[in-house]
Amino acid sequence: MAFVLSDRIKETTTTTGTTNPYVLGGAVSGFETFTANLSNGDTTYYCCTDGTDFEVGLGTYASTGTKLNRTTIISSSNSNNAVNWSSGSRDIFCTLPGSKVLALNGDNSVTLDSDATNPVIGITGSGPNFIRFFDNTSSTNAVDIIYRTTPNDLLIERSNGNNIAEFGGDDGHAALYFDDSKKLETTSGGVTITGALTGNVTGDVTGNADTATALETARTIGGVSFDGTANINLPGVNASGTQNTSGTAASANSIAVLVNSSTDEDNRVPFVANAATTGGNHGLEMDADNHPGLKYNPSTNTLSTTNFKLLSSGGQANVIGTNTNGQLRFGMDGDFSNTVFLLDDEDGQPIFTFQEENGTAILDGGDTDVTSHKPFIADSTTTLNDDVTFTGASGNIVFDKSEDTLSFADDVKAVFGTGGDLQIYHDGNNSIIQDNNVGSLILKANPLFHLEKSGTSELMLKTSADGAVELYHDNVKKFETTSDGATVTGNATITSTADSGPVLNLISDDPSDLADFGTEGTIVFKAENSASQSVEYTNIKLLTDDITDGTEDGRIRFNVIKAGTITDVFDITSTKIQIRQSLPLAWQNAGGSGVNTHLEVATPSSSRTITLPDATGTVLTTGNSDTPTTTTSSSDADFVLVDDGGTMKKITPSNLGITSGGASKGFAVAMAIAL
Repeated sequence: MAFVLSDRIKETTTTTGTTNPYVLGGAVSGFETFTANLSNGDTTYYCCTDGTDFEVGLGTYASTGTKLNRTTIISSSNSNNAVNWSSGSRDIFCTLPGSKVLALNGDNSVTLDSDATNPVIGITGSGPNFIRFFDNTSSTNAVDIIYRTTPNDLLIERSNGNNIAEFGGDDGHAALYFDDSKKLETTSGGVTITGALTGNVTGDVTGNADTATALETARTIGGVSFDGTANINLPGVNASGTQNTSGTAASANSIAVLVNSSTDEDNRVPFVANAATTGGNHGLEMDADNHPGLKYNPSTNTLSTTNFKLLSSGGQANVIGTNTNGQLRFGMDGDFSNTVFLLDDEDGQPIFTFQEENGTAILDGGDTDVTSHKPFIADSTTTLNDDVTFTGASGNIVFDKSEDTLSFADDVKAVFGTGGDLQIYHDGNNSIIQDNNVGSLILKANPLFHLEKSGTSELMLKTSADGAVELYHDNVKKFETTSDGATVTGNATITSTADSGPVLNLISDDPSDLADFGTEGTIVFKAENSASQSVEYTNIKLLTDDITDGTEDGRIRFNVIKAGTITDVFDITSTKIQIRQSLPLAWQNAGGSGVNTHLEVATPSSSRTITLPDATGTVLTTGNSDTPTTTTSSSDADFVLVDDGGTMKKITPSNLGITSGGASKGFAVAMAIAL
């Protein structure tokens, strides 16, 4: 039972209601089934939609009955509740919800939510699992954090495998290394250090040195040399004799320096814990009557006075004191009117300055002149709790805390990439996103991307992941891509300034099914019928009569609907215009007569060819054979047409034996038979 997220999974389902599991009805053409990618009990993210309503959630696959249970609803068109599906078919497919995507925030950071039981980042697998930190160009100096299951521990290593630190998950030990050599390790009994320990140690240290038996340099205590090899006997302390000491008595009720305004003497007084058995204050009286003195209270372990004066090596006094409101103040020579607070680094260079004279706090570094500034570097998270203004040469960037907005003045740019590849700004008239690089400007969205009219929800552009791209005019969809091509709603106008006018190319780009008389292109005309159904009334098709290279022949076929069925009407080929289905040629309202003229053919017993003569005249039919003017004179007729075995011939009246006196009876009979 694992979580699975696979590509190209889409099936149909006819499940109804809000609680029933989705019964999977088979893959949509070009896609795979859930069964081909998931095992029984596996979970995955799904989306079910009929094109109007949708439901996105976490589903659990059940191989019995081929179902996907609706485990958790993440979002839906039903206020993020399960959709109550009615009857009908809809698509269900594997997806990645937007709320489950790990993406960068606007400040290029990543925010991960957690709770008391679930980790922020979980890496599964049999291990070892590791995370590598490096500059994305070379892993030579990379540092890896590695988790191993055998033994159960966490390692910090260099990319070459050398250890830096080790933390045991079984016993909780920790170890530090130098150049892959262990130098410090915690144990159940304390800490084990391998090598020399250099520097000061705070706290208790127990145990014996491995080799030392005496101090490296003997020290003198009360005039007696001490090297650590034997106990020391001090005269007047634990041995007979006297001890000349300049220290302070072990206990004293009070120590006072009397008022002496003409003398500014130095006084060094040690304060000892438990100096007074009953507690209370022990003070050092200062040189002026208006100073309350320096007080130490052993019961609270506090040392207090009104002002502390710190003398520099040059004799300049810096005073730390409080004002009447009890606020801490810093000043020079006891004068708080020009308060200066200055922090220096180890080299004496200023890193933070506050000067009260002009109300300036210099957060980026500087000296007391406040005209010389140094960069300010925050080595960890920096929090600014109010409005912030970044002052530029010609415009500012302002963060407004109350509005939660970061505002850029006109022509102040947000610039991304080395060399300013991407810029976003407003020039006073237009809002501009400018990509200056040779690459592409890419906008990514899943599942939907909208371009809307400002201040409204009116659409100008809408795209769907793995779906349609839609273009709108005044919030009305006019163009939409489909899995087969594109749909235009309304009129499409093509214009061109070329001498030959616009060109519309319809290209069939699939050579796999080429064949003689194959259909390689269709223009379909549809309209609604009386039942408001979209019906195909007419289409025009391209046929490849001959696909042989060098002798290609094509054909255009016109089809119309007849009695509810699309019927072939006529073809235009490379050799003829071919009328199909025994349809007649018709001239409607010929000559404005209000009546029609039809040219029809009888059902032939074999192929026939009718040739029109190369002459101007009227075609004689059985319907107009008696239309010509009647004559009784053979001299009015130039010749007579006769059929000689399928060949039309002409003969003069005299050759037929017709004279002005009339034809003989026998010839007339013969002519009647011929007719």
